[in-house]
Amino acid sequence: MAPALANAPSALVTGRGFGLAPAREIALRLAEILLMPALGYSAAELLHGPRAALSSQTPVLAIRLEDQTGMDVDGLVTRLRSEGVPVSVCGGPFGDLPWIGDDDPVTDAIPLLVPAYRMIDVAAQARGFDPDRPPHLSKVTWTL
Repeated sequence: MAPALANAPSALVTGRGFGLAPAREIALRLAEILLMPALGYSAAELLHGPRAALSSQTPVLAIRLEDQTGMDVDGLVTRLRSEGVPVSVCGGPFGDLPWIGDDDPVTDAIPLLVPAYRMIDVAAQARGFDPDRPPHLSKVTWTL
């Protein structure tokens, strides 16, 4: 997915249930590090209004957990791919990115952050950005 991100004007990350918080975290890092508009939406929300913003130029990262939300994410992935939207998936039968395997949906999406950060690092370097020194951000938060 890193090559698609390197040339994309924007990106979207989606998940459902316990996968939604990591999806939003990854979207935040995409915006901060790659300096691109990136949003994290629930797979249920993405079937409606936000879908209009997607095109063949908007890569989507889907986080799919093995729980009651998995089939919803599968349906979204199938639909987006049939419409020409580039979708990369972590987990499930359509998974095409590194995944730790299904163990417990409460914790499975958390380790995904590590390969996601590596993907962002590769895409940042391809865009000519230093992922360790994003503009307007400090890696240290001072608390008084």
